[in-house]
Amino acid sequence: MKNQKLKKFKKNIGNKENMTYLKDEDCYICANSQRLTVKSVTTKKSKSGYKSEITIY
Repeated sequence: MKNQKLKKFKKNIGNKENMTYLKDEDCYICANSQRLTVKSVTTKKSKSGYKSEITIY
């Protein structure tokens, strides 16, 4: 069962782990060779007060 989930994960082109990240350009290249650039950056605050920065591509 675990191997089936792993295969699905590896085949899912929507997972950022399955994309190439270009650090110098701050973008991802997906399996369809499309360049995903930063659309927005937001800050979220948790109930405990921790702030995290979320980048939307």
